[in-house]
Amino acid sequence: GTINFDVTDDIMAYATVSKAYKAGSYSYTIASWTATNQATGAAQSLGIKPIPNEKVINYEAGLRMTLFDRLRINPTVFIMDYTNRQAAVQVVCGSAALPNIPPNSAQCPVGFLIQVQNQGDVKLKGFELDGQLVITPDLSIDGAFAMTDPTLKNPPAGTVNLFPDIPSPTWNIGATFSPDTALGRLTLNASYARVGPQETHPSRGTDSAYTLPAYGVMNARARLQLDDFPASISVYANNLLDN
Repeated sequence: GTINFDVTDDIMAYATVSKAYKAGSYSYTIASWTATNQATGAAQSLGIKPIPNEKVINYEAGLRMTLFDRLRINPTVFIMDYTNRQAAVQVVCGSAALPNIPPNSAQCPVGFLIQVQNQGDVKLKGFELDGQLVITPDLSIDGAFAMTDPTLKNPPAGTVNLFPDIPSPTWNIGATFSPDTALGRLTLNASYARVGPQETHPSRGTDSAYTLPAYGVMNARARLQLDDFPASISVYANNLLDN
């Protein structure tokens, strides 16, 4: 549910609570039978259990403000409580999650397998801010910022170092200039976006792990909307800094 409150004609506060649900599934690696593990079909069937249902409750609050008839600011804070979060994770062979597949075996040559598993419970806290400043009728500046902080609780047996794959922090800033010309409306836009470091693998500190470094991208675009013809002309350039 959501509650809105108009503080003034230009400032609105809100708070919301929402729930989401993802059904459970199966993720299991069939072990080859050996005299040691006695991994018959019937024996393995006893160990095939569904991944628990994933649930999340989102708590969010924020302000929507228009100030001085030219400045728009929208701050938002949120907390997402995941229960039994499902994710592809690194599972150690021979652990409670894979008891019939020994490490360094033909089925597990590197000592672990990637499986969709219960990742445990995750509390994800975050803050977002976006805004726009209208300097003149033809010129405006806009930007946004976002930051998240995950905390893992109750990780399942046999899994290590789990991290949600969310880059943080991220931000962007841009400017738009739209003058009228003799040929029509000209719109010039330039923007820069910065994306924070991001985990690309569910385990940190292993030979398969990699953290994508932070990077920035600058783009520019020009568009002329002709007055006398139902046509427009556009040119653009992406990644001007070649990152």
